[in-house]
Amino acid sequence: MPSRSSGLEIHSSPGVCILASCRSVTCKTGWTPNPYSGSCVKIFRDKKSWDGARSSCQKEGADLIKIIGSKINTFLSGHITPDLKTVYIGLRMINYKLHWLDESIEALYNNEQKLQPSRAQESCGQINKDGYWIFTDCASVHSYYCEKSEDLCPDEWLPSYASGTCIKIHKQQTTWSIARHRCNTQGGDLVMIMNADMNVFVHGNVDGPECKKRQTPF
Repeated sequence: MPSRSSGLEIHSSPGVCILASCRSVTCKTGWTPNPYSGSCVKIFRDKKSWDGARSSCQKEGADLIKIIGSKINTFLSGHITPDLKTVYIGLRMINYKLHWLDESIEALYNNEQKLQPSRAQESCGQINKDGYWIFTDCASVHSYYCEKSEDLCPDEWLPSYASGTCIKIHKQQTTWSIARHRCNTQGGDLVMIMNADMNVFVHGNVDGPECKKRQTPF
């Protein structure tokens, strides 16, 4: 019999896929855990061009930060001190379209400040202390925000950046109560689908050759 969790009915062959969320994120010294994305973030105060800032982040095993929702945006802007005013993020205008880092990740959430001067065909994004996004010449130099996701989850657990948790798929077929007990013994619980981003993440990791699922009303 199929098992349900947060409106998700999950099937597998031969067993049921059980998902668990687990543990808040922890970060190395100097980095701040972002509870809304599951990543570790840090503002670097030295000033670089957008490309230079991205290269510097990558040397840290990170990249310029992506902002996929309003809670993340508010959290990040709250760490910008008045003396910095604005810092680079991973946002880039390419042919008048917004992308994160490169053309493969379209920016769906947008908090662009209104009444900005006309933007160039290619320009780069910053976030200010009020949480608004501002575009500038990519060659101009500014401080910058990096994020990385290493060491967030134990072995066999996957980081869910949309929820700030870790998930693990158990393929053994069992009842809902036993499934929850198994999750609890590992410090977690059955997964909760909190938003569309997390639903996409779960779908991508469950929908494989061993597991099939379909959404149903709960």
